[in-house]
Amino acid sequence: MIQESTKTYIINLQLMKLIGLYQLLNPNATILFGYNIYKLGGFISILFLTLNIIMCNISIYYSQYDFTAVVRYIMFIYATFFVIIKISFLIIKSDILWNFISFTSINFLSYSGHQKYFLMNARIISLIISNVFAILWVAFIALWIFSPIVINDSYLNIKSKNSTYMQYRYNTLNLLFPVSTQFYNDNFTIFYLFETIILIIYGYSMIVFDCLIISFCLTIAFQLRTIASSYSTLGYNHTNNQIKSEENQLINEKPMDLSNLIVIIQDHQKLTKKIHDIFDEMRPIILFQLLSESILMSLIPLVLFLNSNNGISLTSTESIKLLSAEIVNTGHLFSACYLFSLIDIYT
Repeated sequence: MIQESTKTYIINLQLMKLIGLYQLLNPNATILFGYNIYKLGGFISILFLTLNIIMCNISIYYSQYDFTAVVRYIMFIYATFFVIIKISFLIIKSDILWNFISFTSINFLSYSGHQKYFLMNARIISLIISNVFAILWVAFIALWIFSPIVINDSYLNIKSKNSTYMQYRYNTLNLLFPVSTQFYNDNFTIFYLFETIILIIYGYSMIVFDCLIISFCLTIAFQLRTIASSYSTLGYNHTNNQIKSEENQLINEKPMDLSNLIVIIQDHQKLTKKIHDIFDEMRPIILFQLLSESILMSLIPLVLFLNSNNGISLTSTESIKLLSAEIVNTGHLFSACYLFSLIDIYT
């Protein structure tokens, strides 16, 4: 149960509430048909994403003679499957993740002598990083969504079996639907809305998961640092105002130091157990995320290279979209590795 002020948590609770993650994990959230209404939204998102994977496979079939398009759709399948796994994880593990939030409280540790400024700094860093990544993901998705509107007279050429080209109006994902090019271009708005929904779900899932991973990593790292600091300063925090002799000092301080040491050890044990619990639950999804982002980092430059061979400039809208995806993915992967390295350092 989260009862304290949002300012006493390292995790960005304000962002969680804004994007609905808090409500999704909260077991006392609004219920509809016996289910958390936000989880129902997650189920609907998974249906849209599953449909997107189907459409990507259909697009591969229609563009089988255009290698560049095939690679692009394979990239979309990887990204979509990754999002399905993450949303499913949040829905299935919602109760466990909800209990993990209490661990990010600045008051999670019991020893009163802990130097809380480490945890306050962790909270500031968590807020900054999670907000920055949220803004970056929103900007990235907005770039992809509004690109077809900016270049509304542009068309995508897909090579067909007889070496002719099918012309589809340029869209956010440029999926190929089982309809004629004439029908697609005449009813472009419908297909545009579908692809826009897919992109919004993708961006939302990245923001949601970043909020959790960033806060958990920073909480673990800085709580370990706090405990290490308490170990190192134990016995050096006494005043001498009421001490009349060295002998009395030793008599009075030793029981206090021993009592404090016991509390610090208990904090350390409690934190270690929580870390093991979190790693047991989060390790598969984190490893899958690192694998997926590594694959995407390899596929995006390949698509850029193939596009350049087809005469598409690096300053074109398509190239700018792909470059933005590569930059965001690389920065995201680097940040994740850095956060994990912090845990390793303070462990």
